[in-house]
Amino acid sequence: VDYTYATLGSSISTVLNGTPVVAIGNPLRYGKSVCYGAVTSTDVALQKADASYQILTTDIYADVEANGFLINVRGQVVGIVTADGHNSGMENLIYAYGISSVKNLIEDLANDEMACYLGIYAKDVTEEARKELGVPIGAYVTAVENGSPAMTVGIIPGDVIVGVGDISINNVNVYTHEHLPTQDSQVMHWKEVIQWCYYCINYCF
Repeated sequence: VDYTYATLGSSISTVLNGTPVVAIGNPLRYGKSVCYGAVTSTDVALQKADASYQILTTDIYADVEANGFLINVRGQVVGIVTADGHNSGMENLIYAYGISSVKNLIEDLANDEMACYLGIYAKDVTEEARKELGVPIGAYVTAVENGSPAMTVGIIPGDVIVGVGDISINNVNVYTHEHLPTQDSQVMHWKEVIQWCYYCINYCF
């Protein structure tokens, strides 16, 4: 059987709002079902350990355990359907990871590359915290997963990650998308400089 491979589109444009999309795969909890509707929002972010992903919301009614893909009118994949990120009362609407926010992860998995799991949830340091409390610019740790490498080496909520190796971490986007630690990296937070303990796994969550 000859298969035509789907191409990956883009989910970063605000023009995507209001555009028609088709949910294929398993939106109704049985195989080969299809639903259609429109993208209602592109600016929702879902925090995961060591990562932040774009969530596309739609007005497509589906099963609460739906999965599959969102396809645009050009036949390109713009989202991967997920049950994550729903607001209360919205569980039956299709939400999807924006394809642009997971392209690097897809490429790494396709190439059998390992991902470093740290176990940190973080957000940007606010301007008020910098001015009034003297908190340095960086990725402010909001939570640490139990049993994670971050917990093992003593990172706790309230720490601020300011550097990874020779790379300065100015905000959480730099930390989650650009400069995760490698084997020889050190993570510097504002309390002390520590030697990084890391685990490598096949999936980031």
